[in-house]
Amino acid sequence: MKQTIAVFCLLLCTPLLYSQNGFSIISKPGDRRADIIYNGQLITSYCYYDSIAKPFLYPVNTIDGITVTRGYPIAPRLGERTDHPHHVGIWLNYESVNGIDFWNNSTAIAADKKNLYGTIKHEKIERASKSANKAQLVATANWYNNQEPIS
Repeated sequence: MKQTIAVFCLLLCTPLLYSQNGFSIISKPGDRRADIIYNGQLITSYCYYDSIAKPFLYPVNTIDGITVTRGYPIAPRLGERTDHPHHVGIWLNYESVNGIDFWNNSTAIAADKKNLYGTIKHEKIERASKSANKAQLVATANWYNNQEPIS
């Protein structure tokens, strides 16, 4: 069966005036993520947790340390809305691929409706490169319908 491969690229650029040590990429396969660090500070992590229906970037922080993504559903914060559990960090997918909804899938979907939703599973990190002012991570993922790859 033909598999559809999704390529996820992360490109973070900052002006050279901020560069002291630059970027680093720390692969943490046991934690199912790769951390993107700039001058010793976490900018984001490419996460591919089994509990989430797609790979995503979380958290997303500015170089000044300001977190721009919400905590829910990964790490809810006091007073934060708890709607849209499929809105996890930053991700790329589509609502309808061959009639299957990849956008809205989450742990909130009833078991009898799960067949209407797709899952994107991280396969491997193909390439990671970094320099003083740029980090790039390229990964492959397969898109699944009921645990079968979409063809």
